[in-house]
Amino acid sequence: MALASRLFFWEDWGEGGAFLGLPKIVWNGNTLSFPGKPTLYRYQRRAVRDLVFSGGGVSDVNLHHQFDEVRIALENFEETQFEADLHAWWSWAARGQPYQVALDDSETADTTLDGSAAAGQKVIPLTSTTGITAGKKYLIRESAGEEEEIVEVASISAGVSVTALNNLKFGYLTGDIFRSRDYFPKMVSLDSDLPVQELITTFAFDHSCREDLG
Repeated sequence: MALASRLFFWEDWGEGGAFLGLPKIVWNGNTLSFPGKPTLYRYQRRAVRDLVFSGGGVSDVNLHHQFDEVRIALENFEETQFEADLHAWWSWAARGQPYQVALDDSETADTTLDGSAAAGQKVIPLTSTTGITAGKKYLIRESAGEEEEIVEVASISAGVSVTALNNLKFGYLTGDIFRSRDYFPKMVSLDSDLPVQELITTFAFDHSCREDLG
């Protein structure tokens, strides 16, 4: 199931905006907290595949793999310590080492199903409900397949399950993924150069990264 791309600018983080917290990057046990709300955030699901066309349509699809691609930017920040910490993080990321990216530092739920959830019903049994909030949207995805969807949580049975606002489109099994929509625990950098610029009196950060989904 294809997930639409998401593009936000600074105005989306204003009063009454969708996000309350600030972005963060966690790498090698270190937390890099952003000093302000991002000026740009873009999420895009991408796929590498081969299409075989026949009779005016597609007769076969060879899906090699899918990945999530994120771009996040923060313009004109003045915090010299954040700029210095970005250099330390880059020495890790430039070598292809993985790190976590969260658009909202309060939205980092990352758990799995501990039972089956059938298509056409709403209850999703989970290993943990820590960090999950009613009214928020989450990604549920097969761990050994391609089916996935975004669900809004209507209610929570603490430590046991969540109930979605709408019926599930697909069925899921024990071990499948349930996590915050804009939290990516295994990102790697797509940048070839340090994604930090020193301007006249401020700094700018513009970074692209991806997480392979198998």
